[in-house]
Amino acid sequence: MKLNTWSLAVLPAVLQAIAIREAPPKDCKMEKVGVGETDGVGLAKRTAPDCDTSSSTNGNNVGYGLLSRGQGYNTFLDKGLISNAVILPGGMKKRDDPEGLAQKTVNLTTMNFNFTAPSANLTGLDLQSYFTPPDPDQIIQELLDELAREEDNTTSTLHARGFGQNDCTGSLQAYYKLTEDFGSYLKALDISGAATISGWGQSASVSGNYLNQADLYKEGLTYVAVVDIKKQLTSTSNFQFNKNKYKESTFDRDFGDRWIRGFYTGGKIIARLEFIKKGNADKDTLKASAEASLNFWGVDGDISASVKKSIDDVSRSADVEVSLFYQGDLDSIMGPSKAPHKINASSVEATFAQVKSWADDFIHNACRQNFAYQPLLDEYQNADGFPENQPIQDYRVANLMSYKILKELVRISEWTRWQLGGSNLGDDYRNDIELAEIEMVELSIAWVDSTVSQPKNAIKTGRELLRQFNEGYWDKFNVLPVPSLSDAYAP
Repeated sequence: MKLNTWSLAVLPAVLQAIAIREAPPKDCKMEKVGVGETDGVGLAKRTAPDCDTSSSTNGNNVGYGLLSRGQGYNTFLDKGLISNAVILPGGMKKRDDPEGLAQKTVNLTTMNFNFTAPSANLTGLDLQSYFTPPDPDQIIQELLDELAREEDNTTSTLHARGFGQNDCTGSLQAYYKLTEDFGSYLKALDISGAATISGWGQSASVSGNYLNQADLYKEGLTYVAVVDIKKQLTSTSNFQFNKNKYKESTFDRDFGDRWIRGFYTGGKIIARLEFIKKGNADKDTLKASAEASLNFWGVDGDISASVKKSIDDVSRSADVEVSLFYQGDLDSIMGPSKAPHKINASSVEATFAQVKSWADDFIHNACRQNFAYQPLLDEYQNADGFPENQPIQDYRVANLMSYKILKELVRISEWTRWQLGGSNLGDDYRNDIELAEIEMVELSIAWVDSTVSQPKNAIKTGRELLRQFNEGYWDKFNVLPVPSLSDAYAP
């Protein structure tokens, strides 16, 4: 996808889910469930008696966005590739691949929401510090440090709690995580950096303005809290790699690095909670109070007395801003009363009450969540007949690099929009900065396209792209006097 004539700074913030509408199951008997075992990564799992979750999206061949079971998949792009890369049990029937369907399913993506540009709300930021042009060498070193930490498994910031909840057959998980930078924030949202870059200006994998990076750099703490509902899948085996479609020279392009074994039905509600410090409040004390206050997340019933006390402690040392994002079909789940994208309340207590109310509604409708919102991916080595000597691309480093590039691309968008909010700019300058931004987006998309086939070069080519950001944008447009904080443009 290429961008040509539009301005990123004035993109409309419209939310529209491309969803599969389903009626709620008729035989969904809800029961209270006690504490159960974990799923292997510290998240408590709950199961309840079987519900009738047999819908057209539960375990069938076609999922959301025309992705299909057995289809090849590229995890770097979050896109489906060739259809019938793996043949399902029972063989490949003509009706599974009608004329033209294979072509339609190629290169379809999980980006099912309209793109919302960063809002460039810079109030309260040190603009000179925040908009310092990127240092490519420093960014690459940060990437290498992150890679080393992941390999050593020395850090884990994921917090999970169990809760009794009726979720039919499947799992309902609730957790929160402190995000200390843009990369960890996107990972907590389970966002693909490369897919976000490729879909810039057109599509997104979650609803709302989740790209508001500047909010993360205000004085305080940012948490991402998630409730994730996944219906249980019917397990099958005896998958066969489709040798008839295999060509060694085009394997990466055609098959990707994974294949779609099935589809999770369900949905996800995500809350971004920003605890903005008041005055000289101690950050460590705020962190302790914030995390204690978040113990309400995913818990059915009233907020406990201890959590209320923690919320009261938070209110004395911070203001709280909350944004809500979704994956799934919220219209059919929550109807006309679906939650807002931003919680606006008169107090911290009222803000938490609203957040809990929307999360509770989402959880209570667990059995109605029949939207096939996420593919279940498998490795090609698990399909019978896969060529033993065929290498599979490793996108681990490329994924980390994509977060770095996306971070800088967002800053370019924020700076452009903030500049265009001024009243003393000439038309030529406005046109130049908008065109330069579009050029940086196109260069970033080109980087993603080239990295798909050459992920081993991700650091080398990423470093060069960061240098182009400096030469093609920051060296030209970061020369005006920076206004005072009180003059910061906040639409």
